[in-house]
Amino acid sequence: MKFKKFAISLFFTNRVTGFSLVELISAAIIFVLLLLSVFQVYTSGRKSALEIMDNHLVNDDVQRLVDRVTKDVREANFVDPSLPPTIASGSESSLKTEGSDNRLFFTKIKFDFTKDPTTFKEGQNNYTQEKIEYSVERTDINSATGAFTLVREITPWDDSGKPQTSQRQKIALIDGVDELVFYRLKNSASESENQGSRNIYICLTIRRKDPGLGSSQRYSANVVCSVKVRGSEPDGLQ
Repeated sequence: MKFKKFAISLFFTNRVTGFSLVELISAAIIFVLLLLSVFQVYTSGRKSALEIMDNHLVNDDVQRLVDRVTKDVREANFVDPSLPPTIASGSESSLKTEGSDNRLFFTKIKFDFTKDPTTFKEGQNNYTQEKIEYSVERTDINSATGAFTLVREITPWDDSGKPQTSQRQKIALIDGVDELVFYRLKNSASESENQGSRNIYICLTIRRKDPGLGSSQRYSANVVCSVKVRGSEPDGLQ
């Protein structure tokens, strides 16, 4: 009789213990699945956040560059009539970033009215100049393909109209540019004289690609803007 009670007790104890192990294993599996789900949500959210940050960085780079060029042109007293080139409306696609005439060249004048003109030497003026040129170069100068770099070069001229080449400065403003062209548009018959040619257009494209997706494009920033030329050089300025 005692043996029968012991056997029954052992049977129920093992049953209870067996169910507890199954429940423990099930809970562990559910916990692992939950961890995997949380990890997937985290990695997906982190990737999206990084992409958003990259997109903002691209937009910031583009905006700063456009603001810089726009400010320069608006402060210019003279923009070279042939740089950038003038094209017919609708032919913008014919422009090439690597084109030899894809440059923006202009002059800034700094007047000094504190000097007495009667004390000037022959050929001396009451102003100095800054000749500024924007050009586009391959980021890798040894490669015929790949991204571009926008370069700003400034050459100061003294009050005698002589370039100070030893003080020339050349800096890279932005790397990783896919396309960047400067141009003017020809006047239409309905426009007044010089209305079109006094506007400088800037077309800029920067793309960011996900290395993990091969050649798939992840993000592209494309900007087309224009800025009106403000003034002209003093008489006799070279």
